Amino acid sequence: MQLRSQRSGLGSWQARIGGLAAMGALYFWSQQPDPNRDARMPQIQVTLLDNLDSTASRYRERANDLQNQAIWNDRAEMLCDVFKDPEFHDWFARVDSISQTMSGKVAFSVKLSSKVTFRTIAAQLFDLDQKTLIAKDSALFETIYGLSVGQRVYVSGQFISKQPYCIPQGTYSGSDSLEYPEFIVRFTKITAAG
Repeated sequence: MQLRSQRSGLGSWQARIGGLAAMGALYFWSQQPDPNRDARMPQIQVTLLDNLDSTASRYRERANDLQNQAIWNDRAEMLCDVFKDPEFHDWFARVDSISQTMSGKVAFSVKLSSKVTFRTIAAQLFDLDQKTLIAKDSALFETIYGLSVGQRVYVSGQFISKQPYCIPQGTYSGSDSLEYPEFIVRFTKITAAG
C-alpha cells in the first residue's frame, strides 16, 4: 500500500512540474517579438501590417460568406486612411523574387511579412500604363542585379492609385487577397539593409 501511494504521489508531482514547465514556455513565447515585425520598420509599415493581420483574422473567423463584403469594405476604408500619400519610404522587407521579362525589364517583389507582398506587375503586356517594371538601363536595375532572394532591404516607391481600394492588389480571389495580400507598387529606391 505504501509503495502505491508513493508512486501516485510521484506521478502527481511530475504532472505539476510538467504543467509549470508548459506555463513557463507559454509565457516565454508570449514575450518574444513578433517575427513579422522588426525594429527597423517605420511605424506606418507596422500599422499597415497590424491592420492587415486584423482583417485576415476577421475573415478567418467570419460566421458566413455574407460577411465578406463588410470585411472588404472595412479593409478598403483602412487602406485609404493609412495611405493618404501614395508614397512609402524606406520600408523594411526581404527580397521575394527577381525575374526578367523577354524585353529585359525586371519584375521584382519583396515580402513585408510572411504574408504581405509588394511587387511590380509581372508581365510587360499588363504594365503598359502603370510602368512598374524596372528598366534595364536604370539605377534600380543595377541595385537589384546585386541582390539575392531572402536578402533584407529597404524599399521606397509609390502605390498605384486605384479606386475603390486606393491601392491595387495583385491577388483578387477572396481568401488570398485578404490573407496573403500582394500590392502593386512602382519602386523608386532599393537599398540593402545592414
